[in-house]
Amino acid sequence: MVTRRGYGTHQRPVALCAWAGLVKIKFCEIAVFRKSENAAPLLSPCARRRVICSNVDECMVKNTLTPTTKTDVKFEHIGAARLYNGSVRIDVKTMQAVIPAGEVHRLEDHWPAPVYDISDVMKNADAAPVGKAWITRSGKAVMISINDVQYVSPLAQVKGMLKGERKYANVSTMQPAGVSA
Repeated sequence: MVTRRGYGTHQRPVALCAWAGLVKIKFCEIAVFRKSENAAPLLSPCARRRVICSNVDECMVKNTLTPTTKTDVKFEHIGAARLYNGSVRIDVKTMQAVIPAGEVHRLEDHWPAPVYDISDVMKNADAAPVGKAWITRSGKAVMISINDVQYVSPLAQVKGMLKGERKYANVSTMQPAGVSA
């Protein structure tokens, strides 16, 4: 089964179709399912799908919105993120990192923000980022990737910290339930 990621933050179904004995892959574009010049505006989404697939002998759809893993995840508190002079300082057991004050607005606007190691920034003002931070697709957490290690922090706590309502936001690692660190 072929899957394709849709644009934006949502994955969309992909159809494999066969016409007249020839197997062809038909990618169902999002624009077809929305109101456009090509689709009759009075048809419901279900009726539009029927019109689109009327010439199809066989159509298999795989919905990719469900999780692909069945493992339980345990969150282990490992540090905190604090607001310091407009920048976000991330303190974890093994290191300290920072999202610069000029880049915090990118995170708030749902764009990935670069993360720098504090020791690198103190030595060299033109230090390269060691990771990035972004808001998850669900909009409930902030993922922070530093040197290929992923940390997570609740978005509500991060927003409270940025507004000055909280002192810090918890930072945790995600471990499979059966593994202990």
